[in-house]
Amino acid sequence: MENEISQLEDLMVHIQEELETRRTRLNQMQSATGGLPSEILSFIFQLVCSNSSKSTSGEGIECRNPIFTLSSVSSCWRRVALGSPELWRRLMIQLHEYERPAAVSKLKSLLGLVYERSTCQPLDIDVIVADQMPGWYSGYGPVPTMEFCITQEEDIIFKQNSGRIGKLALDAPIPYWKAFVSEVGAQLTQLKIHLSYEIDDRCFDSPRVDTFPWVTNLTVLEVSGIPAGDAFELLLKCTSLVKFRVLDSPEGYSSRNRPQISVILPNLQQLEWDGINPFGYRGQVVLMSIRVPSLHHFSWTYDCYRPTTGSSSDKLSSDLQNLLTSASTTLRLVEVYFHPLSVSQNKNLINLITTAAPQIESLSVSATGLLK
Repeated sequence: MENEISQLEDLMVHIQEELETRRTRLNQMQSATGGLPSEILSFIFQLVCSNSSKSTSGEGIECRNPIFTLSSVSSCWRRVALGSPELWRRLMIQLHEYERPAAVSKLKSLLGLVYERSTCQPLDIDVIVADQMPGWYSGYGPVPTMEFCITQEEDIIFKQNSGRIGKLALDAPIPYWKAFVSEVGAQLTQLKIHLSYEIDDRCFDSPRVDTFPWVTNLTVLEVSGIPAGDAFELLLKCTSLVKFRVLDSPEGYSSRNRPQISVILPNLQQLEWDGINPFGYRGQVVLMSIRVPSLHHFSWTYDCYRPTTGSSSDKLSSDLQNLLTSASTTLRLVEVYFHPLSVSQNKNLINLITTAAPQIESLSVSATGLLK
């Protein structure tokens, strides 16, 4: 017993010494911080905020507030944070159905704080709206009923300062998406949208681009979960786009097929398409040829699990060749991933790309599951 008591006492002494060591290091860090110019501290803040805004762990999303965390270290950090409006430009808002009634006042206070401290800086806002689907639901069995719309209080809060939002990312059901974006859209230059199209067509329908004429002001647009045809129609509508990225795009259109057209996108420099073939759908050519004279980076993932053959294959090659040829003087990076693809198709694809865009500096072609 006495030996155990002695060991515990020694451990307590060691812990006290470790605590004093850490306290000394903290004081040293704080004193060193006080001697740094505000410009350097502000740069550190910006670096931390740009890399620590969100981390994903399992099914949940952990939101961190590096501004508040760092500013609690010392008065010097707080002074720099309060005196740097650009640090308050980025904001992530996560709303849960079960807590939304009680969160309205907190949301209003948070937005008021950010609007005040960011002064006239354009805001970069992420809005994550969690639906009523329980956390254990994995996509199998009956889908829980979801009735999720923007509340009147939330609508008023966002409308009051909609002119300040320059970049918006939305991960939300369609009713919320429509109500939010239709109010702030005229001022947006960058927009990121994620839609859970696979859950229930009654709750998640694809947005109709003709109801959003403001999209012509966008320079950066990233969408996921929108049918390929509708995503391509968005691309045609956004004539000022510099960067367009499509992720996880399902087949076809949400409604009837559109007629074939040809269009020029003079400002588009980066086009990334990760999803179904945007040039053809189920053997029918439903899209068109586009011209991109300023394109610098083209990335296309076509994971269809069946080869493109016949007239669809010919039309696909023709449209792809026209796209690359229109950017032959500016295109520098091409990435194409097809699955599956026959050996002959793979060779033809490489030959097509190198012939249409001879100035490319980097070419990556990957075709898994080759068919012989």
